[in-house]
Amino acid sequence: PSLAGAVGRSVSLQSRAVALSNSAYMPSQSGANGQRVDPSALMAQAKQIGNAAAFDPDKVLEGLQKFVAKTGDLETGRAALSDLAVLSKATSTELDDMVDAAGDAANALGDTDNKGAKVKAVMGAIAAQGKEGAVEIKDLARQMAKLGASAGTFEGDPTKVIWQMGALAQMSRKMGGSASATQAATSLGSFTNIYSKNARLNAFTKFGVETQGAGGKIRKPIEVIVDALRAASSDKFGGMKNFNRNMGEMVMDAGARRTTRGFETIFKEAGGGEEGI
Repeated sequence: PSLAGAVGRSVSLQSRAVALSNSAYMPSQSGANGQRVDPSALMAQAKQIGNAAAFDPDKVLEGLQKFVAKTGDLETGRAALSDLAVLSKATSTELDDMVDAAGDAANALGDTDNKGAKVKAVMGAIAAQGKEGAVEIKDLARQMAKLGASAGTFEGDPTKVIWQMGALAQMSRKMGGSASATQAATSLGSFTNIYSKNARLNAFTKFGVETQGAGGKIRKPIEVIVDALRAASSDKFGGMKNFNRNMGEMVMDAGARRTTRGFETIFKEAGGGEEGI
């Protein structure tokens, strides 16, 4: 029976490798995607990673299939796969969830050089935030599509912007009133959407908070939040006694406010002003 099981697993691994090789091959494209990857090379890599991180090689390829299905980029998936497997094991996250989330991160990064290393950097930072914060990566990994979608709104290095999206989601869950990772990620989307509403943009302008960044995008989110805290507490607009009302004008949506409320609490507890900042 054990021999039959071993043969069955080998056949399954080979079938998955062939299917992955076929699905990733795009003959009309130049570069790596225009070259068919030998299924045996995929099997060898899956076995090597499986041995190193104690994963079934078939599960390794299953995760890689999810990455390719989402991105169409086998080269980047293979470049990041080993580190993602180690990260998955270290954080008790399902490998396919980790690799699937990495696919969302890859899409958010767009066309860039050395993309595999940047995907690893993003997922490593998100995992570290999970250790320090209120949402573990195994829960936040399922929300990476929302984080990635929000990140595209803001200026700056996409890798670092996604890090900020992760930090904002952590704060929303820890101190902002979000009851789950899902609600934290949804609240982040609400925060991003306020910049497409004229009434909110007019409110920021009223309080002297600049939202416009480079290339038609929004300034880095933490910069906007810090400037909003300063403005909402300034003597010009009634000082700390009007702080909550002023923040409510700029960040009126209840979901968006769950993203900023944790920062507001820290600011108020320190007495406002530069100490609060």
